[in-house]
Amino acid sequence: MITDTTNGKFQNTDDKKLSDRITLKLLDGGLSETAADSRKVFQSAYVTDTRLMGVLGMRICWHLPDNLHYKYQYQFFYFDAEEYGFDRYESGLSPICCRDYHQDPSVVREYASSMFGGLGARKREIDEKQAIYILQRYAAFNRAHGIPMPSPSEEYAGLLDKECSLSGEEKRRLWEIVCVKVRSPYEAANYFLMRSFGKDFDAAGLLAAEDVNCDLFPELTRCTLCRNASKPDGDPELLALGDVRLTCESLVESGDAYYIAVSRIRVNGLKVIEARPVSLSKITPAEAAMILSRSEYVSNYTVKGPKEVINRFISPMLVDSIISKYDENTLFAIYKSNNDHVNSRVYRLDNDLIGACYLTESGYFIVFSGTASGIEYMEKSIEDSPLGYFLEPYGKFEFHENIMWEFISGGYDDLAEFLYDMDYFDDDDDE
Repeated sequence: MITDTTNGKFQNTDDKKLSDRITLKLLDGGLSETAADSRKVFQSAYVTDTRLMGVLGMRICWHLPDNLHYKYQYQFFYFDAEEYGFDRYESGLSPICCRDYHQDPSVVREYASSMFGGLGARKREIDEKQAIYILQRYAAFNRAHGIPMPSPSEEYAGLLDKECSLSGEEKRRLWEIVCVKVRSPYEAANYFLMRSFGKDFDAAGLLAAEDVNCDLFPELTRCTLCRNASKPDGDPELLALGDVRLTCESLVESGDAYYIAVSRIRVNGLKVIEARPVSLSKITPAEAAMILSRSEYVSNYTVKGPKEVINRFISPMLVDSIISKYDENTLFAIYKSNNDHVNSRVYRLDNDLIGACYLTESGYFIVFSGTASGIEYMEKSIEDSPLGYFLEPYGKFEFHENIMWEFISGGYDDLAEFLYDMDYFDDDDDE
């Protein structure tokens, strides 16, 4: 069941909120300087180019001329186009600001990474009007669907009250900013199906001709596209000509239900010009798991120093990451810096994940990935950084199934104990 190949970005991991752990000064009623005490002058803003993935991140910096020391406010917004609307909000004060967001103070970049690190995004500069329009659009989504605004809403309430509208041309330009440029028929089909199954017809329509039906399977509720395999009709070399017919077999998930949806997509000039459903079949979770199953590569280390050392030296690996707590253990999920995985004949939702590191209370640092290249990348990152000095290799495994999520969700912090409890070792392994 397993192959044993053993040879004899800044985070603190306590239970406090991220915003309580970084040196960026927080907005708090007890502070002598707050954004509420000062005039606000727009300084800069950017948005992620991830609208075709169904989400957006946005950062705004305001100059606070009436403050003596903390003269800049940073606001971070997270928007979901399918279900949650204006979903997350964080803010902080800083004495430093740069007009070019590439030169943001390191703590601000780290803060942004905690909010947007898993999006695989490029940051695109926007002006004040565009930023307010985006915020108001998603706030309207919340109101229409009865979704509460993130707290503290008083920090951005003034932006919601501003009059702001865009012309048709301004809206078109903003769509170009928040959407990546599609490069192939496969990528066009994958994004179109992703938005179609998510019932995000505004974005699906951007990828299609005006007369194309974007709701291919109206009998389904909102779905997540887990996998899509596109097969070109006829000679695959026709792809290079920009006019191709694809048969797409999509594995989608809605709640706890899984379906195989087959559709026919025609792409011309990187635009979907025809789309029609062919068949829809419900499958079991076990069948879906088999389709999505892949090998899992695991490298286990013991920690030779205090956990604070790991937290300090792991930060270079965390530029594009999401950090989660499981009791006293910490999971660092590390993502690719782009969404190029969508530009593939076979798309998988999880192909944007390089791998993850799991720091346990009992003193283990477990690195794992679904690809050999992913585990090699993370092992080399450890070896080439001071982090490697504090980690002792303890074991390497290749599993022929996904086991790490079961390990983490089961509350274990010792991989060997988990493997023995789950009978992953054959009896012969004990001899």
